[in-house]
Amino acid sequence: MLVLKDICFQYKKEIFKDANLRLNDSSLVCIHGKSGCGKTTLLKLLSFELPLQSGSISYMGNDINKDNLNNFLFQNVSYIDQEGLFLHNMTIFDHFEFYANLHNIAISTNIMNEYLQKVNLENIDLKKYPSYLSTGQRKRFLISLALMMNKSIMLLDEPTASLDTKNKELLLDVLKELSKTMLIICTSHDNQLIQKADSVYEIANLQFIEEKRGKSQENNFHVCKDKPSYIKYYKYKNLKIRFLFIVLFLVGVICINLISVSLSSNIALKAKINNQKASLQSNGLIYYKLPDARWLDFEEYDYIEPEDVAAIQKINGVQSVTPYYALGDYGNGENRSLNLMKSNGQSQKISYYWEKMSKVYGIDWYLKIAIFSYDPLQHIQINGKEIEGIYIDDGFADFLGGNIQGGESITFHFYLPVHYFETKSSATGMEEEIRKIDYKSEETPITLKINGVLPNSVYGDSNKSIDAANFVRIYMPIEDVKKLLQEHADIHTKHIYNHPMTYLVLCDEDKKDTVKMEIESLNELYRVNYQNFNANVMIETSDSTQYIMIFICIILFLITILLSYYLLYLRKSEMLILRREGLNLELRRYYMRDYWNLSIMWVLLSIIVMCIYHYVTKGLLDFMTLSLIWSGTTVILIVSFALTAYYAISRIIRGMIRYDKFN
Repeated sequence: MLVLKDICFQYKKEIFKDANLRLNDSSLVCIHGKSGCGKTTLLKLLSFELPLQSGSISYMGNDINKDNLNNFLFQNVSYIDQEGLFLHNMTIFDHFEFYANLHNIAISTNIMNEYLQKVNLENIDLKKYPSYLSTGQRKRFLISLALMMNKSIMLLDEPTASLDTKNKELLLDVLKELSKTMLIICTSHDNQLIQKADSVYEIANLQFIEEKRGKSQENNFHVCKDKPSYIKYYKYKNLKIRFLFIVLFLVGVICINLISVSLSSNIALKAKINNQKASLQSNGLIYYKLPDARWLDFEEYDYIEPEDVAAIQKINGVQSVTPYYALGDYGNGENRSLNLMKSNGQSQKISYYWEKMSKVYGIDWYLKIAIFSYDPLQHIQINGKEIEGIYIDDGFADFLGGNIQGGESITFHFYLPVHYFETKSSATGMEEEIRKIDYKSEETPITLKINGVLPNSVYGDSNKSIDAANFVRIYMPIEDVKKLLQEHADIHTKHIYNHPMTYLVLCDEDKKDTVKMEIESLNELYRVNYQNFNANVMIETSDSTQYIMIFICIILFLITILLSYYLLYLRKSEMLILRREGLNLELRRYYMRDYWNLSIMWVLLSIIVMCIYHYVTKGLLDFMTLSLIWSGTTVILIVSFALTAYYAISRIIRGMIRYDKFN
């Protein structure tokens, strides 16, 4: 017997006050009353979707409380609402299979059809979703599920609503027959149902008014301690849920790996930038002077006089001002070659034709060489060791075969520039000295011993013409460049080593910007560039790129979080049905398994992408560091997604039932 004793419940108004109701074990009970009197509320109290504010509910002499609530619902109660709510992620076949496995019931297609025949449903396609059925058919289908599970109490809210006469009669006949072995509680205004019911109660004045009471029947019932069987619920997904699940998986993969790539690249870039920042300490400012446009309008630079240099040396923060040389060989590379003498004595003749670059650009590409000076006062370092001697850049090393260890010698021909003065009458009739650049008519043979490779990121140049022509570089101390020019100079002319047109200004690192502005303010013709301009640009660019990547990662992370929540929200009706089945404790496990399965796939793909990233970037970071970054990021993001899922499930469940208020 189901007994409601002194129950009280109210929303904004009272619904029940000290109301009592005793129902037989096997009977068809109809509850009716005016709209808003509390018919649906009664069913939700019986299924404990709403908490009693006072009073008690007992079944077969056992009070239903927190300890046995889920078991009571699982073993005894089926709730079929007005709409015939069903699991949208399951077909008709899946419904039978799921509930049968849940209750340890043997099931087959024949058994399914037998239960469907009991509710006058024959020849329906088991592979279809219940939405394929009419409202009346759907309600009878849900009743057949309750029969299979051997439920002893069935709650039906307006079971004959929206049914035509034929379907209504079919349903009433089914209910009448089933009421011989179970308690069926219906809420309805339908006169046919009221007439067929064994017991009839009206809700009026906050009480249950008995109008008709059937013959008392008792069944033996004991609260069962059995637990629901383990179910692989994650496999039950309809097409929409599967699609969103795949989208969530892909977005999660992109999010995890993009953030991991971003962090890895950023750490590598930061390390590179820190090295470049350190290198900036040894790089200075390149100072030159524009020609006076009145007389020297055909050249870019003018000669720098001693008084110019003296004025710059007086600026606060300037450490030294020394000549700076950037010599480009503008000779044609066709039919030219150089000789590489390795440290083991082996000699190799190498054509200026650069096969690798020719393939890249699709044209014949020939080597071009530039000689740059550096000042030993700069204390340029590679891997913490100060450089001494002659170095080549990465490009030149690549051209020579990429295995330059130091100790090699190269012999090549070079068109050395010669600077001299011409005397020319000006428009005023006065003779003025003007500058002209010329080159030696023949290539000068040069032999240099290479001490190592100096990356451009460590020591650069702002000479636009040489950079634009894609020269490879040779770095030599200032005095060595002077000596080279002196050895091959024409004694009858003034040469570049006597009158350099660019100077290297070394100054305190934190005062470079200030010194640059002060030099340019001394004379409108003075110009100053950062020697390692690329490093400054890289620092600024990396900051901008970092902000963009952070923004993209945040957006992608939020999309993943919202998609996780939305995917669960779409399954709200599933959660309500499962809770009605007494699976409140299993709910979180059912849905969290999806996220643990996702997590496993995310981890596996993350490992694959990490290995690909490490291979493509050619070990930008060592594998151990990369693994730590990748695994840490993956774990943090997976935990974030899992917590979001857990929070979403809890929030949705709380929206269905105020379980914490249940007494």
